[in-house]
Amino acid sequence: MHSKSLPAILLLLSLAEARAEDGVGLAPSVAAIFPPGENICYLAGPETAGLKAGQKLSEFYLYRFYDPLHAREEIGPSREEAIARERKINSSDANLDVVARFRDSPNVYSQSVLCTSYDGGKTISCGVECDGGSFAVDPGNRTLKITVPADGSGLSLNQSCGDPDDEGRERWLTAADAGGSFTLERWPLAHCIATAEDAHPAFAEDPMPLRERVAVSGWRCLKRVYDAAHLKAHPQQEVVAMSVAIKGPARQNTNDDGWFETALDVTMSFRLRSGETHRGDVGCIADGYQFRCGEDFRLRRRDGESAWAVAGSYADPENPGVRMLGIKLGSDDKLFRLDASESADCSIE
Repeated sequence: MHSKSLPAILLLLSLAEARAEDGVGLAPSVAAIFPPGENICYLAGPETAGLKAGQKLSEFYLYRFYDPLHAREEIGPSREEAIARERKINSSDANLDVVARFRDSPNVYSQSVLCTSYDGGKTISCGVECDGGSFAVDPGNRTLKITVPADGSGLSLNQSCGDPDDEGRERWLTAADAGGSFTLERWPLAHCIATAEDAHPAFAEDPMPLRERVAVSGWRCLKRVYDAAHLKAHPQQEVVAMSVAIKGPARQNTNDDGWFETALDVTMSFRLRSGETHRGDVGCIADGYQFRCGEDFRLRRRDGESAWAVAGSYADPENPGVRMLGIKLGSDDKLFRLDASESADCSIE
């Protein structure tokens, strides 16, 4: 690879400074390698020479995509809205996403990072909030040298701010896994997007978002009453019947930060073995490939006839069991398959 000439660097920096004056706010050194308003895909993998044979890390993708991803539960925003919002908040950080694969695991790992500069623009670092680690970025000619510091934990994957991965697939990318450093090359965006979808295998079987099932198929009730055979096979399951009444299609709101969010209003009801019935109105917000319904439960796609309800916000190994609507449930009350219908009657009484 040829190194970037000084005039080229100065041109990039001058363009970035002009963008910053327009209100983008990125540090010139960050804007030079992650230009505002531009889709970006950098990768190291089988097609590149950026990784060494002895590294556990086998693929690494660093990308940004402004256009809406249809497979996710969020409605929009459009590319133009996303870019306009980025300019409006005048942030000094560039928001990007990471996908990684390892030779010793079949899983695909992902993370969102903020990239910023220090030391007057001499040092660029991309990291995860809540002490989720970071890596240094050194730009070249259509390449980025990534260095994972040996004096830290590395970079957290599939987890952030204490929220573990539901399927136990969280991992840290360490300096040893990365061989200390490796090189990313600029590639067409399609390579990053295809791999990003692979990082969510739980949703791969149904490409249609739950919000679209609600809007197009008219789903208004997710419900299941468990029979005696099921309850005998799951003695630690306290829930004997559950329903989620959906109050119309998902809608796009603007949150307190001025950003778009996709909301879905539902009523959760469940009956316990004791005969107690609990009911509550809950507002759900789209979060990638699921709806997070407060700290009570999550809703996920399953297929054209049913959906998943996941009790609790995230499993806590130190506190077995989960709570829903403030009620502590059994150890088998974690994942519920609910059958969908267009019926307005979602009663479990």
